[in-house]
Amino acid sequence: MLLASLAASLVLFAPLIGSGGVAGGGLLPLSDDLGALWRNAAYGWRDVGGGFEGAADPFAGVLAVLGSLAFWSPSAAMLGLWLLAIPLSGLGGWFAAAKLTDRASLRVAAGLVWAVAPPLLDALAAGRPGAVVVHVLLPWLAVLMFAAGTSWAAAAAASLVFAAIIACAPSLAPALVVAWIVALALSGRAAIRLAGIPLPAVALALPLVVEQVGRGTPFALFADPGLPDASAEPTVLQIALGQASGTWGRWEDALGGSSSSSSPRS
Repeated sequence: MLLASLAASLVLFAPLIGSGGVAGGGLLPLSDDLGALWRNAAYGWRDVGGGFEGAADPFAGVLAVLGSLAFWSPSAAMLGLWLLAIPLSGLGGWFAAAKLTDRASLRVAAGLVWAVAPPLLDALAAGRPGAVVVHVLLPWLAVLMFAAGTSWAAAAAASLVFAAIIACAPSLAPALVVAWIVALALSGRAAIRLAGIPLPAVALALPLVVEQVGRGTPFALFADPGLPDASAEPTVLQIALGQASGTWGRWEDALGGSSSSSSPRS
């Protein structure tokens, strides 16, 4: 399964191999200065509009971590993400399925479905790094949540993945909080390990929450981070399900339907 998904990724993105980065859609090259990446993740000057002093979007912290993986050329980290997103998603899907079944065929099927799921392929094609990171991380969050009941290390790792997912896709925060509450209620005495999972996400988002509430724009907290990219206006149900792009994750196209869109938004 892993080799098949890696081969598919290399075929799809062969033109990118050997380039110094990837751009287009919602993607911009990362700063070549690693220090600048981390300064962007802290409180400071924001070069937006006329410029202002303010808190960083938590997504800037995710980009700083990714850029640090290729400190010699931070933009190469985004290229690596694009090349490895499909196999990493497949591997995560396999491990998540392994928590639910012992049948190898079902594990492989789950891994392949998650590796080539329409939301991932659509995010890769549209250049939406937040959505790509979320798709890669979601199955690993499930794996770590299963393990958190018996391991403090797994609970700590789950809290970091939880924070990264919300930083990349704030519209998923309500759904993840509900899932955490359900897990907390069903975990019995293991609830003590699960109780602190949202804390890193709260710590990362709190400065921005305070600022947005102070500006009178609390709903701006759920906007997709990164470069504005036009998309269809979502329905109330799509927003409730975390589908902020105005589609059903492109599953409707894969299943033979057609996506309906209304007025564009950015």
